Amino acid sequence: LYRKRILDILGVRFILHKNGTEKNSDLTTFPPDQYQLIFQDGEWQVYENKGVVPRFFLTGDYIVESNEINIIKKLHDPDFNYHKTLILEKNPKIPAQKNSKGSVELLSYSPNEVRLKTMSTVPTILFLSDNYYPGWKASIDGAQKEIYRADYSFRAVVVPEGKHFVTFNYYPDSFLTGLKIASVILVIFMSTVTFMVFRKKYDKDLCA
Repeated sequence: LYRKRILDILGVRFILHKNGTEKNSDLTTFPPDQYQLIFQDGEWQVYENKGVVPRFFLTGDYIVESNEINIIKKLHDPDFNYHKTLILEKNPKIPAQKNSKGSVELLSYSPNEVRLKTMSTVPTILFLSDNYYPGWKASIDGAQKEIYRADYSFRAVVVPEGKHFVTFNYYPDSFLTGLKIASVILVIFMSTVTFMVFRKKYDKDLCA
């Protein structure tokens, strides 16, 4: 149960397995109600995880829990539906709605930027199973928004009703600090060059 839930939440859809024999499937390790054998070459098999959590989705159902131990316990609770309910460490300040409807489309994905389009009839929460990490910023239609830590290690943002464009960008503090330092150095350099040019011109005019 615990291994299966971790694989689901982490978004592990395909599993490469060495069976040790050439039989059709390993029903003990991969029960057919949870996994499907989709490829086999000798002892090697590939199984598809049927219960994997999508990489991104919209939901209005959430609970708030700030204690990390309690979050882990809740995720492993057999009665907890981690496919629809998010665990947030801060209150998103929107009404929880178990039957909210909406759609999300991935527009582009790169190491430093993720762009998605959402559509919903009520305020909802966009879940992205990328790691929650300092330096990531989120914006909706160009306006910066707070990123919530969801399900212990992932990202979520509150999205208003209607059609919106959501962007995640990676801007680490070290990059911004370096940019500020470089700007100051550039200003000092340009000021020094300007001063040297005018000083040289002034000395030349004085000698004349």
